[in-house]
Order: sequence, then structure tokens, then C-alpha cells
Amino acid sequence: RNLYVFHKPHTYAYNYQKMDFKSTDDRVFYYLLVDSLMPIEILVSFSALVRWDDTGGTKQECSSISKGVLMVEHFSWKCVTPGELVLKMHTSATKATVLNLPVGRHILLFTVSSPIGHHIHLCSMVPCVFGEEDTVMPGLEKESYRFIEQATAILKAVGNVINNFSSEPELSKALKELELTHCPPGLHGTGKAEEHFKVFNGAFWYLIKNVLGKKAPYSNKFAFRSFTLDFKDTEVSEDDTVYSESCEKNSLSCWQNQTPTSEEEAAARKLQAIWRGTYVRKVLNSRKPGTKENANVKETLQKLWTAIELNFEQCAVMLLR
Repeated sequence: RNLYVFHKPHTYAYNYQKMDFKSTDDRVFYYLLVDSLMPIEILVSFSALVRWDDTGGTKQECSSISKGVLMVEHFSWKCVTPGELVLKMHTSATKATVLNLPVGRHILLFTVSSPIGHHIHLCSMVPCVFGEEDTVMPGLEKESYRFIEQATAILKAVGNVINNFSSEPELSKALKELELTHCPPGLHGTGKAEEHFKVFNGAFWYLIKNVLGKKAPYSNKFAFRSFTLDFKDTEVSEDDTVYSESCEKNSLSCWQNQTPTSEEEAAARKLQAIWRGTYVRKVLNSRKPGTKENANVKETLQKLWTAIELNFEQCAVMLLR
């Protein structure tokens, strides 16, 4: 009994074909780039054009048949060692199989060896880039779908915090959701978590500066402190205070060529400590709905969010990268 299996390429959303005819046994290389947020299935059909061994006999008398070989493996230009082999096919005619790949972005190297020629036909329900190295490389300049998905999830969580900044119970919940979104589960409760939050806060401040302007005013810096409660890890500016330019030169000129006494240094440290305490209390007070500080921070953050929404995906990528 014979079992005949047919497939209809036109029923697939995407079809890709490559063929080559030659008189040498040199290998031919193709690259496949595929990116999807769903599990990937690719039907791979491989046809090899071969020649019989030079025995002078008939087809039935031939002791063996030269076969074409197709090998598919994961590939990275950053790694000199061969990647994981995911498919290997031998045939002297035509053979097809389904290649299953997990969610994500994959680069595969197709290595073909056939005495005379070959034909490869790929059928898939997701878009791919299949061809020479120069054909695939431009696609790698884009961010992967999973990267964009994670970036947008984090920025949406940031927006949820902003939208609930004047509602105490919802704010606590939104802040927790933001933490769970951007902090990998394995870092919670470890020493690396502190470093992760430091990096995230720095990235958030970088986003604020790029969205609202490089020369961030005092209100932007204060809103950042209120949002993150980061008082020391992130350098937001030269200073968080507001100076009076009219008296700055006069007040500093008399100190330029003087060495402060120990009493003056002690007084300066005391004033700095008092100012830091006042500033921290003011920032903490801005987390309380109904206060003037909270209303000001809410207004600043809403301006930030309005600007972010105009170019949401680009801002999301900027934050995560």
C-alpha cells in the first residue's frame, strides 16, 4: 500500500522559494529570519537533483544513490561555533517536514549540499526573511517583537502610575504592578534588585529629559523624585534647588578666595542637613493626595504622559534600552 500526502502552498499566508543548479559539490548557504509572539511552524520542502553513481549499470543495478543534504541550525554572527542543529534532511528526490520554533526571534542557517541542484520551498503563517546574508541583515536593525512587547508593557505600567498619582489606594497598587512588570522575578529579594532599580530610575530620568527637554526645570526633577523616591542613586542635575540669578554672583563672590573655618563648615553641613530633611519631607508629602505638592507633581507627570502618547512605541523602546 502507498500513502500519498499532498499540501497546498497557496493555503499558507507566506511562501518562500530558493533554487540553485551547479556542477560542483560546493555547499550553498541561506539565512532565515523569523520573529513572532506565537509559536512558529514552518513547512520545509527540500528537493535534490542528484546523479547516479558512474557504474555503467541500470537504475536497479546501482549500489547507491547520491543524496542531497539540508541542515538547518541556529545562527549568530557573534558566535564562531556552530549553533544548535534543528533539522537535517537527506533525499534523492523530495522530502518535506514541519519545523517548530518557540516564541521569539530566530536566525537560522540553511546549509545545502546536492550534486547537481536543489530547490527549497518554505510555507509559513508568519512573515519571514529568507535569502542571502545581505537580505537578512537589515531586518536585524529593528527591535524584536518580544522586546517591543516588554517595553510597551513597562511604559503602560508607568502610565498607570501617573494616571492614579492622586489616588492613594490605586497608586500603591499601580506602583506594585510597575515593579512586577519591569523587575525580573528572580531578582526580588536579592542584592541585584537594588542595582536593577537604580538602572531603571536612571532610564526613566533619561526618558523624561528626552521627552520634556534636555534642560529639565525644577518641576520635572521634583516630579521624578516623587515618582521614584530616588534621592541619591540618580544624578538628575547640577542641583535641585532654585537659584536667584540676581543675587547669586554677589553672594558667592566674597567666598571665592576664602578658606572656611571649622565653625563655618559645621554651619554649612547643618544647613545642608536641614535642607535635605525639608526637601525629603516635601517629596514624601507630594505622594499624599490633596496636597499642593501632589497636585503640582500630577500636573507635571500628565504633561509627560501626554508627550509620551504622541510617540508611544519609540518612548517605550527608549526606556527599556
